[in-house]
Amino acid sequence: MRTEALRFPERDFQVWCYGVSHGQLLLRSVKSPNHSTRVDVLFTELVAVHIPMAFHGLTIREMSGKERLGLRIQLGSRTLHEQKTFLIQGSNFEGYVVAAALFWQEDEGEYFDPTEITAFLPHWKWMCETGALGNQASGSPIKVSDQDKKAPPGQ
Repeated sequence: MRTEALRFPERDFQVWCYGVSHGQLLLRSVKSPNHSTRVDVLFTELVAVHIPMAFHGLTIREMSGKERLGLRIQLGSRTLHEQKTFLIQGSNFEGYVVAAALFWQEDEGEYFDPTEITAFLPHWKWMCETGALGNQASGSPIKVSDQDKKAPPGQ
């Protein structure tokens, strides 16, 4: 389990894109007068989500097993299997995402530009345009680097 947190306390985020076929959720913070970059956070193999559609501030960390049990998450027909539970905190809420993996990228992309995670997860752009997505989950929170974008896994 990873204990370090991903923190963007002074940014506004919103749910940007969701793909049902492989449970892909993209949160985005766009450029603003106070921020010259855009931040994308992608969860893969999503099983459950409990966050607002838009919020100020973002801190994400993986929850311990004990914390996870305290949530009493109702999954319907789904199971937790190998998914992780991420605590999602904003300036005025606390929620969670249950997913297999988390990827994030900070870049200089514009409002409607495709996410730079596209290079690492090649089917992501296709999912946002068509509603379907290939599966590329890995496990731990990962910042996609320029090296990753040059050599996607398995290629």
